[in-house]
Amino acid sequence: IRDFRDEAGQNVPTFNIGFWSASAGAEQYSIGNKLDQDILQLSDNFTYYLNNEHTLTAGFSLENYSFVNGFFRNFNGTYYYANEDALISGSTWRYELTYSAVDDPQPFAKVKASLLGFYGQDTWKVNDQLQLTSGLRVDIPTFPENPVANDTVAAYFSDRGLKTDQMPSGNLHVSPRVGFNYDMKDANKTLVRGGLGIFSGSPKFVWMSNNYSNSGMLLKTIRTSSAVPFDLDRADQIASLIDSSIIVPGAYQTSEINLVDKDLKFPQ
Repeated sequence: IRDFRDEAGQNVPTFNIGFWSASAGAEQYSIGNKLDQDILQLSDNFTYYLNNEHTLTAGFSLENYSFVNGFFRNFNGTYYYANEDALISGSTWRYELTYSAVDDPQPFAKVKASLLGFYGQDTWKVNDQLQLTSGLRVDIPTFPENPVANDTVAAYFSDRGLKTDQMPSGNLHVSPRVGFNYDMKDANKTLVRGGLGIFSGSPKFVWMSNNYSNSGMLLKTIRTSSAVPFDLDRADQIASLIDSSIIVPGAYQTSEINLVDKDLKFPQ
């Protein structure tokens, strides 16, 4: 699956007038917006007829995922003007720009994940009318590689054990299930079915890809409330605010940090 959001026009900044009364230029969330997915699925089931009453089923499934994910808000720069007069005079009240903090100009997150599942089931034919089913499934989501380490974040959250280079890998998801099927013996007009159990779909691994993008080591965002001259050239925008990686007066630099508890379990 290849999903790349391409702007129809030129690669230009975004500018907003008033409180969202008008907006023009490139859509600020679409520049560098990319999601590539490669998915490999394997499964095998084994069935054994124990006797006329019990049918045993066991199996395993393996899902391997590989993502390339990019989400660079304000990557071409976003200019905010209070009103039309401010636009004409070129007086911004806010400006934002996200840029790469590494050599790669667009550091897309490269994420690998796997889901290994084992399951077993017993179908018991109690009599001609009643059939009972019981089973158990165990799923193990894993992340073979961790995001980039951010020592500053690890030190700040050391008392809580949170850090950027950890993922909830290898946590067991146990799902027991029981069910029944009852034939009312009215010429197959009525079958009563029911069950109870814990179920879960495939984990939304792409959610976790944000941790790989937002470690604070790949992307930086500059914000300033000072007036910034409008410039179509992104490289010139960066040069006007950064001098030898030192933020000029009137601007401040931030990074989005995504953290996850290593004991997190996906929804069941």
